[in-house]
Parts: sequence; C-alpha cells; structure tokens
Amino acid sequence: MDRPTNPSCSKTHSRSLLTCRAVCIMVFWGVGLPLATAEVAVNFDVSYLVGCREVSPDESRECDLQQKLVEADFQISTLIRGNADDLVECLIRIESLGECLQVVDYHPRTTLISDVTGKIGVERSRENSFNMGIGFTGKHDQVVDLSGNASTSRGKRDSEKFQYELQPPLELVAASGTTSRGTGVYFKLRPSTRSSLEGGQQFKVVFRVSRSWRADSVGVVCEALGRRQGAGFVSPESLVAVGRAKFRVALHLAGDESAKRAAEKLVFTERRLRATADAQRREITKRSKRSLVRHFSRIFSAVDPKIPDNWLDQMIDNPTRTRQQSYVQHLSQEVLEAASHYEQAISRLSGFRG
Repeated sequence: MDRPTNPSCSKTHSRSLLTCRAVCIMVFWGVGLPLATAEVAVNFDVSYLVGCREVSPDESRECDLQQKLVEADFQISTLIRGNADDLVECLIRIESLGECLQVVDYHPRTTLISDVTGKIGVERSRENSFNMGIGFTGKHDQVVDLSGNASTSRGKRDSEKFQYELQPPLELVAASGTTSRGTGVYFKLRPSTRSSLEGGQQFKVVFRVSRSWRADSVGVVCEALGRRQGAGFVSPESLVAVGRAKFRVALHLAGDESAKRAAEKLVFTERRLRATADAQRREITKRSKRSLVRHFSRIFSAVDPKIPDNWLDQMIDNPTRTRQQSYVQHLSQEVLEAASHYEQAISRLSGFRG
C-alpha cells in the first residue's frame, strides 16, 4: 500500500534541494577552481638606496661635455623555497622612471657555457669489401661414389678513417639587453650545473646623465618562472609564475650629502607607505570575509567598487596618477597620508636630476 505524501513536506524538500543547488553554484562561481601551481616559490629583495660613482668614458661609451657617466651596482637577492629543480628562469628589469637615464653599458652580458672542457674529438671510418665463392659436390651411384668440391674466392677490402674536432655545445645561462629605447636593461638568468640562481647577485649598469645630475630613482622588477606541477618537460604551456616583486630604488651621486638625504627621504616615505599598506590589506581581507555571505545574497545587485590587488604597485610607480582613481576613496586615511608624503619625496628628488 502506497504511503500518502504530504504536499507541504514535498514543497519544503524541493525548496531545500533548490537552495542547496543554488548555494553550491554560488560557491563555485565565487571561489573558482584552484589553479595549477609549481613546487617552487621565489622571493626577491633589493636595497632601497644605491650610491653611484662617476666613471670616465671610453671609445665605446662616448660622452659630450654636457653629460657624464655614472655606474650603479644593484645587489639583488633570490630566495628559493621548495624544489629548486622546477625553477626555469629569472627575469630582472631595471628601468628609468623619468626617462632621464640612458643605459650605455651593463653586466653581466649574454653568457653561454658548456659542461665539456676542451673540444670534442670525433672519429669516423668507412670500409668497402667484396667476396665471391663457388662450391661443387657430386656422386655416381653405378660405379663408385665420388665426392668432391671446388671453391674459389676473391676479395677486396678498403678502409678509410677520419678524425676531427668539434666545439662543445653551448647552453644559454644569461641573456641581457636594453629595453624602452635604451632607458632600461633586462637580465634573463637560467640555472645550470655550474651556477645557481639562489643568493645575492650583482648587476652593474652605467647610465648617461646630464652634467648636473645628482640623484634619481629607478624601477626594479623581478620575475621568476617555474615548471607547472606534473609537467614532464619545459614548454610555454608548462610554465607558471612562481615569484614577482617590484621595487623603487633611489640613486644618488656618491659623496653628495644633500642628494643622499633626499634619496633617504624617499626610502623612508616608501617604507612607511608599505607598512600602512600592509595594515590596509589586512583590513580589506577581514572585510572581504565578512561580506562573503552578503555577496552571495546580492549576486544580481550592484557590486561595490573593487580595490585592485596591485594597487600598491600602482601607488609606488605613480602616486599622482593613482590618486585620481575611483578606488582611492576606499583606502584608509593613513594610507592616503603616507602616499602624500611619498609623492612629495619623489617631487623633491626629481629636482636633483639636473
């Protein structure tokens, strides 16, 4: 005998199923599937302040009377976490922010190495031979058994041997060149059996500046690519970003105390801006967690203005332009105040460009 159904229970059960389905759909829509990652992570670091020394021009680095050459040494550190074998390459870019610096020389240059010492010896031989043979046997049953054989052979053999040497195959471990019409320089580094990407490395750049130049700042961008988890070999599709950092580095002429103080002021204001930005990020994270349920219930409503993830990089690169963005009004007063002091320090330092 069939059990009678309760219409109200059936409706409630249907609504529950619909609600569960809706929640599941919203959860996956809001969070998304996890992206494939690599088993290695890279952190970068670079000094805030670099003193530059004036160098004499040579035939390859000519300079007129209204200009001079200054050399800057950038010490960039790389910290590798996880499986270092999955790290494929690191890219370092040093770029003039005001386009007042012209790159005329840099180090390290493009470098090719080989694991083989000396040349590779190769030996090849060629051999020609010709052989011919005849065999015969017979038997006469009525009189007597006869057996016999006859054979003959003729042969010729020639042998030639060649010996020569080849240069060992070379592997690219460092590539470098200029960017942005000569106002920047890049260094692409790859690990090898004879070198490691971990630790501190020195990058030298010679800039052509005006004769009255005393201080400036440059942008340093560091990126690392690694092999995606499960990838058997390296291909463009198997690479994933495993580290990225962006810095502003203040430059000053060595021995110029006034220019050094202006550069140190920029360093101080940037540190303060980054510290207040960290507090802002934590607050944004808390608000995002509290508003997660509200967002689920307001999927089809207007979305609040979103603060981009790279807002601090935008502020460090160009605080004047960033202050005009609509999302700035959602930043804390402490961040806006720190950004204002940072902007003033940049303006003051630009007066030393000459």
